[in-house]
Amino acid sequence: MDLRSCKDFMTEEKNFFFSFFKNEFNSADEALDWLEKVRSVAKVGFIQLLNPSYIVSKKQLEAAVYHTIRAFEEKRNIARDKKTELIVRIAGVNQIKNAFEHFGVIENIKEYIVIIFSENEKELKKLKKCCQGLLSPKTIQWEPKLPINKNITKLMKFYNCNKQNIDEITKKAIEKIAYIEVL
Repeated sequence: MDLRSCKDFMTEEKNFFFSFFKNEFNSADEALDWLEKVRSVAKVGFIQLLNPSYIVSKKQLEAAVYHTIRAFEEKRNIARDKKTELIVRIAGVNQIKNAFEHFGVIENIKEYIVIIFSENEKELKKLKKCCQGLLSPKTIQWEPKLPINKNITKLMKFYNCNKQNIDEITKKAIEKIAYIEVL
């Protein structure tokens, strides 16, 4: 796993560390139980399960983490905690309920993107180790190729993009994330 310090999408350098992996669970309840267990054991960093249906690229995930951390630094957060704020940011909406409808844990979805992030590299490494310890190594796929949803038309419609190109859809997804800043 490559831990990188990500740069601000505008000017200054931001130091945060993140990674993600794909994992399959037998049910939504199993996924939520696992998430709760990791959070209680690790006690560092932030971890969130994301429905991968509308996740387009790693750049989109980076933008969501960046805007989540920045929102808390500047006291413009919508949610009370960073793990919920991440879902709000990646959804590009200011209603928590609406964000969870598209990117949260949903009953009929078994495959999730698990995103872990921290402003401290040692915390992220500890969180990664905890995730690996509580899942079978065979089920974890670190930094899978995105999008997992190969229905490009569905992604184009969701992000209101008229070009059938992942880079263009990614731009629209990041614009949606950034749009919350002006709402």
